[in-house]
Amino acid sequence: MRTFGERAPELAARDEQELSELLETGRIRPHIGARFPLGDVAAALRHVAERRALGKVLVDVG
Repeated sequence: MRTFGERAPELAARDEQELSELLETGRIRPHIGARFPLGDVAAALRHVAERRALGKVLVDVG
């Protein structure tokens, strides 16, 4: 999977475009499993490293 973009860049570009359209139209939404404030970046990284993340882990910078 990691080398897919290198081996088949035209297919990777097509897939990226399709995924972008699905996200933009709201047909799919990423699951946000956890949010951490900027001051807790270390905790966010531990959360991921300990394999507790289910979905995306966000760090709020605002």
